[in-house]
Amino acid sequence: MNTADTKTVGQNDNIIKVEILTIPVAKLASEIARLELTVDRIAGIFYDATTGNVHVPFISGTLDAKTKGKTLVATPDFPALMAWTNIEGIQTFEIFGKTNFDPISWLPVLDQLKNFKDKYGNTVTEFYGVGYAIKTTRQFVVLADKRVLNLTPENSVGITSLRYDFANRRYYGILLDTRFYGTSIITIEMDTVMQKPTVIVDVKAWDTIVANVQPGMISLSRVKIVDGFVAFYVNQYGNVCKGITLNTIADETIASWDDSVRTPIMMIGSVSNDGLYVGYVPTADDQIAIYLDSPKPREFPFLTLSL
Repeated sequence: MNTADTKTVGQNDNIIKVEILTIPVAKLASEIARLELTVDRIAGIFYDATTGNVHVPFISGTLDAKTKGKTLVATPDFPALMAWTNIEGIQTFEIFGKTNFDPISWLPVLDQLKNFKDKYGNTVTEFYGVGYAIKTTRQFVVLADKRVLNLTPENSVGITSLRYDFANRRYYGILLDTRFYGTSIITIEMDTVMQKPTVIVDVKAWDTIVANVQPGMISLSRVKIVDGFVAFYVNQYGNVCKGITLNTIADETIASWDDSVRTPIMMIGSVSNDGLYVGYVPTADDQIAIYLDSPKPREFPFLTLSL
């Protein structure tokens, strides 16, 4: 393991230290348990399928609402796991890689993730990580029988950035056009998927919440329930990020947008119940800057940070 360079954002902020764990994939869960790492402290998962080694940057110390700062992580040039969920035997996983990769080779990584714990000792059902995803990612689904479905086929419309809403039992995602450009926010109920899991790849089975979003969308942040409403951030091209709130009335979902924020930070979303948010910026020298902030109510995370 090696410790990354760190620096803080403000004089009174906590120092954020990051170490890199490199281990064979079969030992991932056992090493995470031995180091007593909870999922909120695991910043990313990078996988070299040719060697079977997993590279895991993780944050040292405890994360809470008082944590605020920035740290640089020197990251390997391997595909990165951007998001993963494991809901009722159906796993979704989102990968960003500069080169082609075999999604089936990621199954051993996903099997290890099933043993991760959160800060309260519960087995986790979702993970979000940092990576070089400043453009559209590849989205896959693993069914209970281990079949892997590709939701982002080449030269076709597709779906990416799947996010799960635990309160309302539904997925949200981004609809891609044939240019691999995110155009609409769509949704599908979990009950529909459970009845026929393969329907998840059929874009006609999804309902459109917002169409023709401009600029085009790259990814969604983690879903959070705020004042009883579904809320998440939308990362868009051109260093644009917007918050969106969804309210369902009589089976109709109404979307309300916040003001656009100009920022290079890609929002991952909340990492804990006490309001701590995480985001990241890929840098030109193959490093990733990770940001942690706990904003005041109705304030955009990281808006006051000096990048």
